Amino acid sequence: MRRHKERAPWKLIYARPLSIWWDDLRRNVKIDPQDEPLSPIMSVTDTIMTAKGASQTARMIYLLPLMLLSWFVLYISVNVLYPINIDKLEERSNSFIDSSKERFGDDYFIITENETSLWFYNIVGSDGKISVSEYLKYREDQDGGYLYLGLKVLFFIFCLSIALFCTYHMVFFRRQADFFFDRERQIVYTWHHNKVMGCKFENLGIIENKLGLIMFMYGEYPKRGQYQHIFRYMQPTDKGYFCTEEDNNYFLAAVLKFMEEGKSAIITDDEFHRPKSFSLMEDKQPEDFEHRLEEVLKRQHQLVDLYAENEIKQAEADKKIF
Repeated sequence: MRRHKERAPWKLIYARPLSIWWDDLRRNVKIDPQDEPLSPIMSVTDTIMTAKGASQTARMIYLLPLMLLSWFVLYISVNVLYPINIDKLEERSNSFIDSSKERFGDDYFIITENETSLWFYNIVGSDGKISVSEYLKYREDQDGGYLYLGLKVLFFIFCLSIALFCTYHMVFFRRQADFFFDRERQIVYTWHHNKVMGCKFENLGIIENKLGLIMFMYGEYPKRGQYQHIFRYMQPTDKGYFCTEEDNNYFLAAVLKFMEEGKSAIITDDEFHRPKSFSLMEDKQPEDFEHRLEEVLKRQHQLVDLYAENEIKQAEADKKIF
């Protein structure tokens, strides 16, 4: 079943209510009760079914590879900044100095005018060790001046900053709140960074694209006491990319089935709870949540007018070539 006609990736897609596809989902997607329903369903009870947001998937699909890549680039930048082993350089230089003194005398490097010999001697100096100033002089000669050495240092600092930034966000990534489908009240709700959002199930909107599924509701934005349409991402298949409408079918049909028929249509046991992925931080439920949710639900009917406008906008956008 197709919910949208084919359109170019750069075309705008506007939210439309899931309810216009309810009949298609009932007819074309079969949902059987299971011991363990498929992801992204996290729990099923008598009145509530929860589904995870995109954060738990995005962390492993996007952040983990990005963190590993940033450390690999940092390793490369270290090799660019520090391309030689100082111990080996000292050993090689001292070996050359010792062999030259054996052949030409201990005062060879005092009287010689051979520039190559003096260059090796100046790397370690009379004490046979590379000091900071000697190393910088060596690098100046090797890199063609302090400008190029400075650029390498800046490149290293930049790579280190990116690696630390990615690692910090990977380790302290805040797990987003689940989506809650309340069969008793026939509403959908969640929260994000202390912003409450929700709507009646019949007014839940969706946007489907290659990155997954966007859940469209009404909520507090940009802060508490102000309201407008608001959305959050979901990953129905844990793919994280190249998602299709078919990938979303099971989740959308399962939600509809639960809201209409209850838990017995989704699970075989009394309850189902899937363990959450490990996270050091979690997006906690906002204070005074129920009251704030009620205030959102008083205004969620404005989504109906918005969807009507979106139908017109979508038709106009699809007519345009670019």
